[in-house]
Amino acid sequence: KKDSGSCCGGNKENVKDKNIKKVVLDRYSATARNFTSKQQKSADNIAQVFGYTSQELNEFGADSNMGLSCGNPVAQASIKPGEVVMDLGSGGGFDSFLALKRVGKTGKVIGIDMSKDMINRASKNAKKRGYKIGDINDIYDDDVNIAFYNTEIEN
Repeated sequence: KKDSGSCCGGNKENVKDKNIKKVVLDRYSATARNFTSKQQKSADNIAQVFGYTSQELNEFGADSNMGLSCGNPVAQASIKPGEVVMDLGSGGGFDSFLALKRVGKTGKVIGIDMSKDMINRASKNAKKRGYKIGDINDIYDDDVNIAFYNTEIEN
């Protein structure tokens, strides 16, 4: 008998047994390691469906936008200069770079991801763009004004 209360039609133990978090982590990590410039146009097309502009993609998209968009949180958040923004699930850094442009030199953006491969990719992208890379231990000293994750925005 199937449990109709779960998202996948099976009981919770079956979903748990499949270790969805590991599957997601493995897929995202593989994308971070294997994404190439040949895939950029398709990734940009996906991002445009979510409302990212050609200007944003041209300025920050190369190597940071990998077509994994599930929304456009920076466009919807009321980010102001000087604020501290936390991007949970920051991937290659695309939304973080967009947010950094809005907070300016007096603000800060903290990108966090569960995949070490994504963190490595975002770090390379940040260094390439001249952005400072911090340590996760530094985030406890700051008040975060806005946090976004998977299209959810918290003020």
